[in-house]
Amino acid sequence: MPKQYDPSKPTLVLVNSFTTSSDLYRQQFDNDKLTATMNLLAIELLGHGQTRTQRENWTYWDTAEMNLQVLDALNIDKAFVLGTSQGGWITTRMA
Repeated sequence: MPKQYDPSKPTLVLVNSFTTSSDLYRQQFDNDKLTATMNLLAIELLGHGQTRTQRENWTYWDTAEMNLQVLDALNIDKAFVLGTSQGGWITTRMA
């Protein structure tokens, strides 16, 4: 699913909905026309897909902070962010 990151392209962060994983966006990652024009980065919600946490309870704030930490770790200063359903709440918290 992942493609090579190109810093000359804009980045779109995709945040999945409740009870789903980044597989929700497989069609977008497989779209060569889309990936030719922008970087795609899917970040799963805490406790969803491959994302794990040691904490028993967490909030939208925790997931939003984690997403921002991922962007910082990847040195991505600016990005468009799209969230589906619960992912939309996360993206609002990221702002």
